[in-house]
Amino acid sequence: MPTTDTITRETTLCISLAARPSNIGTRFHNFLYDELDLNYLYKAFAPTDIAGAISGVRALGIRGCAVSMPYKEHVIPLVDELDASASAIQSVNTIVNTDGHLRAYNTDYLAVTQVLASHQVPTDDDFAVRGSGGMAKAVVAALRDSGFRNGHIIARDENAGHTLAEQYGFRSTTQIGDLRPRLIINATPIGMTGGPKRRRPVLRSRRRHQRRNRLRRRRVPRHHATDHPGRQPREEDHQRRRRHRPAGRRTIRPVHGNQTHTGPTPPSKRILQGLTTGGDLSSWQRLERIAEQQ
Repeated sequence: MPTTDTITRETTLCISLAARPSNIGTRFHNFLYDELDLNYLYKAFAPTDIAGAISGVRALGIRGCAVSMPYKEHVIPLVDELDASASAIQSVNTIVNTDGHLRAYNTDYLAVTQVLASHQVPTDDDFAVRGSGGMAKAVVAALRDSGFRNGHIIARDENAGHTLAEQYGFRSTTQIGDLRPRLIINATPIGMTGGPKRRRPVLRSRRRHQRRNRLRRRRVPRHHATDHPGRQPREEDHQRRRRHRPAGRRTIRPVHGNQTHTGPTPPSKRILQGLTTGGDLSSWQRLERIAEQQ
């Protein structure tokens, strides 16, 4: 990945222009630059002035520019030349800057055309394209230019589907119904989110941990003998302390002396302390005292 040690004045800059850019493209491109040992850097931008942004691409010598919604059609009058892939659907998703000359492409159209040709898909097969957005437009144009003549556009938006189908000489419908096409292409966002999110089950230990943290955030009243000089702690003070004490914390009260130690003490250490601080009590009495403290 590009770092302060690798970025120099010779580093070639590529950018993306979108209304709501994500980090996916930035990470993907910079990872590949590093893998291919290219002195390139990729950065995403959300411009408010698309004309000024394209002028900056030309003036700053930015080598490449990815274009996303809603600027795919807005940049057409701002470039110097349209590739056949972009002029076929009047939509741009890539701009290449060669010494100040901006040439626009649509790589979606190029990709679909190359896939159909490489897999030798029969052009006499009927097809159905689901969707009516920018990607659907690129797919339909690539199908037509590859020689397909029999197909349907399936879109929830009846007007958009009809407009797209009429533009490229196909038919449209809102439901696939009884159609049984040999080729189906999904150009909708369906399947892009990975399915509904599931809540992670809360483990019992995690639930106890959350409850302990909530209790620790509360203000615990403290009633020490030093708060009232000359008065010994009463039994109700100890009960109040035990009632407000956070879960998981125990108080070890030695039999001799009035000192009190509060803290997270392991069970094994509590037993040892109880057995070693019992004074003249028998072992059985000391165990009973430990049980009372639990």
